[in-house]
Amino acid sequence: MKTLNELISEGYTGIDYNPEISLFEYGLLCKQTNNELHCFYGIGSDNGYEFNTFDCGYVTLKEINQLPYELSKNINDFLSYLGISENGWKTDNNYIHKLFSLLSYYGYLNIFGDSYNSFEIENN
Repeated sequence: MKTLNELISEGYTGIDYNPEISLFEYGLLCKQTNNELHCFYGIGSDNGYEFNTFDCGYVTLKEINQLPYELSKNINDFLSYLGISENGWKTDNNYIHKLFSLLSYYGYLNIFGDSYNSFEIENN
């Protein structure tokens, strides 16, 4: 079983300054390597508030940039949801935040697919 401290020491970060909040409340902790993000993401919660089961997956930076165009009938709906322009999306280099925006709008299933190997991450 992985622990949160192990993930932090391996360079995983999240959308919140606090990795514990990023993983257990927002359900996302990632590490950028070359041209991709390796992510641990929440898939289940006992109390409806904090994630307690997780899966992991990869997504390329190119995919992050292209997914709104592939998943949206109208890219402006997605951009309006975020409150940014198309140029703002294209020039933003914070890929963890971009990925979280995609997950929030399109859902984890549409980005990472089905989860078959859930596991727990110890909060220590």
